[in-house]
Amino acid sequence: MSLCALVQANLLVRLAGFAIALGGCSALSSRPPSRRPLLYPEECSDSRWPVVGDVYLAVNTGSVALLFATAAGIEYAHNTTTVVPSWDQHRLSVDKGLLIGGALSVAATVALIRSARYGLESARACDDARLEPFRPGLSPPFSQPSPPWPSR
Repeated sequence: MSLCALVQANLLVRLAGFAIALGGCSALSSRPPSRRPLLYPEECSDSRWPVVGDVYLAVNTGSVALLFATAAGIEYAHNTTTVVPSWDQHRLSVDKGLLIGGALSVAATVALIRSARYGLESARACDDARLEPFRPGLSPPFSQPSPPWPSR
C-alpha cells in the first residue's frame, strides 16, 4: 500500500468522524422561539457558540476538500506526463478515492454552513422574541399578577 493511499484512508476516516460526531451543532442544539409569546426567557436559546463550532468545522472540511482537489490535480498531472508502453491499454486516471473524499468534504462543508445559518437565524429570532415585550405599547415583560388585595 502506497503512502498516498494511507494518507487518503486517514483523511477519509477523520472526515467521516467529524461528520458523524458533530454533524451540525447548530442544527441539533439550537432552540428557536415558539410562535406564541415567551413566558420565560429560557424558552429559547440565543447562544452563538454552536454557530462558532459549525463555522470552525466548515473551514476545516473545506480545507480538506481543497486538499483532496489538490491531490487529485497532482495525480492527474503526473498521469498525463507518464510514459506507458504502447501495448499497455489501460488508461491512467485519478484515484476514485480522492474524488469521493473531495465530494464528501464538499457535502460536509455545505451541510455545516447550512447548520450555522440555521443556528444564527434561531439565535436572532430568540433575541427578537425576548425583546418583544419591551417594545412600546405592550405590557411589561414577565410581570407578576396583581395581588388580590388593594394597594395603599
